Amino acid sequence: TCMLVSMFANNMKAINGSRVLHFTEAQTMQDSSYRELRRKITLLEEEGICPDPTRGEFIAPVMLKAEWKVDGESHYAMVCIYDAAGELLEKPNENAEVLDNVVYTDGWLYLIDPQNTKFGTTVETLSADKKNMILKKAKILDIYQQRRWQQDVHKQNRGTVHDVMQQLLSEVNTEAQTQNFYRNLWNCYVERKWMRNSSDVPEVALILSKSDDVISFLNEKYGQEVPLFDRRIDYISPEGSELWKDRKETIKQIFKEYVVDIDNLNADYPAAPDVYLASALGCSTKEDTDGRKVVYKLDGIYDPIRVGEAFVRMTMNLMQNRLEREDK
Repeated sequence: TCMLVSMFANNMKAINGSRVLHFTEAQTMQDSSYRELRRKITLLEEEGICPDPTRGEFIAPVMLKAEWKVDGESHYAMVCIYDAAGELLEKPNENAEVLDNVVYTDGWLYLIDPQNTKFGTTVETLSADKKNMILKKAKILDIYQQRRWQQDVHKQNRGTVHDVMQQLLSEVNTEAQTQNFYRNLWNCYVERKWMRNSSDVPEVALILSKSDDVISFLNEKYGQEVPLFDRRIDYISPEGSELWKDRKETIKQIFKEYVVDIDNLNADYPAAPDVYLASALGCSTKEDTDGRKVVYKLDGIYDPIRVGEAFVRMTMNLMQNRLEREDK
């Protein structure tokens, strides 16, 4: 939900940075679901309050009109965006009513939280609070204790403070998580007997969301040659497309090392995904209260990172595919 709200904030700036593809809203304030979305956008823009997480229930789609200009000629498409929790696929029989509305879509954007990947179990990418929690567990929270530990490493024949912290972090099997998403999605299609051939499957994009959590680490390790977190939004301009090709190879390396090897998913799903880095907010959040309930507010400057890229590129691909089919 936060990603969707951020895409629509600032007059949809995040998805309208190209002269090739342009989106306009296809709903009015008479629509209650659209009115609720606008309320969330206002809270984010004016008060820095982030929307609640996506619920495991049916949420009416957001509708946009897309205009694609090819050689001066305009082509149009209605784009419906469903905000659905990925957990719905884990128990399809219990969520059949919701899935029947969303499973036949043309594309899926699957968001992955860095904390649910190997980033969440790597010392260099831990938050300050989590580092302190691990150091406390190791009984070396005090800085003087850490210094003494480091000084005695060779004498005591033991690992460094870094080694001790890394050993206390549990590994996350992200490969299995992503494979399960693909397998569950594929099974939902097969069970509904909708699949006719492999070309019917929707496009899938994997997005490492909240990437601002690991921006310093990734820039230091991978970002010397490719601007991973370039905030320009001309995603499908000739220049933007060239930069994306270079960036995509680096992002694939990042996914392979910390998330999932997309070239060897070994899942039933026949189509390979695209991969992206994005951040809906571009800054951290802090817990607060509005007098009635706990809310999360921006703890920095709202500055989203490539929040609309996956959506724009997928829409572009789908419109292009449809036009090619019509030409045959």
